[in-house]
Amino acid sequence: MSTTKKIVIIGAGPCGLVALKEMLEAGHEAVALEKAPAIGGVFARGHEATYENLYLTISNMMMAFSDFPPEDLRIKYSSKEEYADYLEAYADRFALRPHIRTGTEVVHAAREGERWRIQLRRADAAEGDPDEVIEADALLVATGSSHIPRRIPLPGFTGEVLHSAEYRGPAPFAGKRVLVIGAGESAFDVAADVAKVAAHTALWSRSPITPGPRFVADIARDPDHDELEFMQDEARWSRAKISDFLESMTNSRMANAAPMWAYSTIRHAIWALLRVGAPAGKILSRWNRQAVAPDLLRGDQQTVPTKSARLCAEAARGRVEVVVAREAAYDGRCARFTGIIDPEGADAIEIDAIDVVILCTGFRTDFSWLDAPGLEWSPRGWYKHCFPPGHGHSLMFLGWARPHQGGIPACAEILARYIALLLAGERYLPIDYAERARAEGEAEHAFYAGAQHQVNLVDYPAFMDSVARLIGCLPKAPPRSALERRIQFWVYPNWPIWYRQRGPGARPELVEATLAAFPLRTSFRPHPFNLAALAFSAMQAPIDALTPQRSGLGRGWWLRAKRTLLHDNA
Repeated sequence: MSTTKKIVIIGAGPCGLVALKEMLEAGHEAVALEKAPAIGGVFARGHEATYENLYLTISNMMMAFSDFPPEDLRIKYSSKEEYADYLEAYADRFALRPHIRTGTEVVHAAREGERWRIQLRRADAAEGDPDEVIEADALLVATGSSHIPRRIPLPGFTGEVLHSAEYRGPAPFAGKRVLVIGAGESAFDVAADVAKVAAHTALWSRSPITPGPRFVADIARDPDHDELEFMQDEARWSRAKISDFLESMTNSRMANAAPMWAYSTIRHAIWALLRVGAPAGKILSRWNRQAVAPDLLRGDQQTVPTKSARLCAEAARGRVEVVVAREAAYDGRCARFTGIIDPEGADAIEIDAIDVVILCTGFRTDFSWLDAPGLEWSPRGWYKHCFPPGHGHSLMFLGWARPHQGGIPACAEILARYIALLLAGERYLPIDYAERARAEGEAEHAFYAGAQHQVNLVDYPAFMDSVARLIGCLPKAPPRSALERRIQFWVYPNWPIWYRQRGPGARPELVEATLAAFPLRTSFRPHPFNLAALAFSAMQAPIDALTPQRSGLGRGWWLRAKRTLLHDNA
């Protein structure tokens, strides 16, 4: 028998919206509280932390929720404006707006007895107005983990310093000498944009860089490859096939059925091919080979890849000086880098007359409003990065499962589906969920050896399947009589839509309509790396059938299918 609960969701970005939709659909009484004046989180119109030329790093199909595919069923990388439109349409389609309170800040939340007591403050409240207090059976925190800009100190530097959260576009940097610090997607975007107008642009990364190109084939053959121009030119991106997108080689079931050693071998083969390709591809190849040299078996899977090749193109054109070095010291407007990793052989590199430093150094988390005694702030110790030990399903977090090669919204959605069933009494947390979380966290910690500071990382294909098993919506390969759908199941990316094929909340007609819009004949172009993945996964199938599968990095882990290694997904 289903149970109805009163649920308060903190945040109305992508994670908060999908949580609200799933709670309401399960029959719960739910409200989402959003501090900002609009929905959408960082993608909201006029959000202060986003900049010009911001494009998603995974396709619209990977960022779409499982029961709401993009209206225009063509695969592409969406701009921030396009994704904002998608979220607005999602809220309207599922009538979420009446259940969202914008301009509402949570100033304190504490558990009292069996319920949460949540203190709210309206943005339009008059001075002296008392705060509002509401109660709830469960608190679902969907604010994400990026709250306050992380500003690293630059002792001795006398020029201007700003954080990427304050960056809007390149115009203010025309004619200036700029140093960008960081090597994530925002650093790549900022450096690439600024390089077009600045007198000199440099980027410093303390660790080796592992860029992943949005369009693998194009960066290999186009001597003037520019991802931004490609994404903005419909005549070009509309001709791209599903197999041209990076995710077809990272997220397909076929690729993840291959053993770990084979999965990495394919990556090494791609970088080897790029060594003789176009200039941007050569740079991408060199950076990746340098980064993975200490751990060839895991390769770029053991760290956080930057899903962009924009910096590679600008470095190839000579418009960005890239410095990979362990240390930096500042004297006035001069920076001296030591412990050089790239280029090899240099003892130190100096850059002088720096006008501006732009910090692309991420954000830190602030939960000063949350009173939850005993809460351990280590997501790798939370069950599926959602349920902190000791709090059952009274306190849950969405947005703390960050996929290595997928979208946060998809991970949040499948967790929200599980949460809705838990709160309705139709599913139960494992009795030993804290112990399971600890074991899974230890395996993640060991696997992501090059990203120990990124404690949110999950392996998207394994993670999605592991939560789908808890729900009962794990996709199955279509029958041999539906040959095209069966091939799509194995070779297409593991889009969220697959998780509506069966089980609670199934929408098989929606899955069929979506796949029909991407026929193999016109949407997929096999290349040698697809074929290699197919061969390796076919070789692995009988081994998996005859050998007991174990999750984790135990003996011989590199011989097991990649999809079995993490998240108790054997």
